Amino acid sequence: MTQNDSKMRRFHESLWVATGGSLGSLARHAMDVLQFPVSIENFRIQYVTFVINLIGAFILGLVLAWAAQKEAARKWARLFVGIGFCGSFTTFSSITLGVVFLQKSGALAEAVLYVSATIVAGLAAAFAGGKMITWIAHD
Repeated sequence: MTQNDSKMRRFHESLWVATGGSLGSLARHAMDVLQFPVSIENFRIQYVTFVINLIGAFILGLVLAWAAQKEAARKWARLFVGIGFCGSFTTFSSITLGVVFLQKSGALAEAVLYVSATIVAGLAAAFAGGKMITWIAHD
């Protein structure tokens, strides 16, 4: 592989990430502007972020488990979906913002519960996405 080939390959990889990231950002924005029927004061931010992170974890588990079975899809799935789409759709900074907001409003127990639930439920969603592909592949 020549140096030009290597540069072109990195450029194409960057396009996969950028395209996935653009779509993930748009999906994130769409989720943010939806009105969720949650009446608890100051809870909307955490609720939306929690749902977004679960959806993103599920998508990531689903797509990466699928890509693991498809040699040709591994690289683009990781770049487009993993780094690009899910990287911009889900955000650790939003979790952090929610925790700081809860802590500053005196809801320390809720802040700890929120972080714990996000981690546990996110791992469960990623696992469920991966298992769904395994289940589908065996049918």
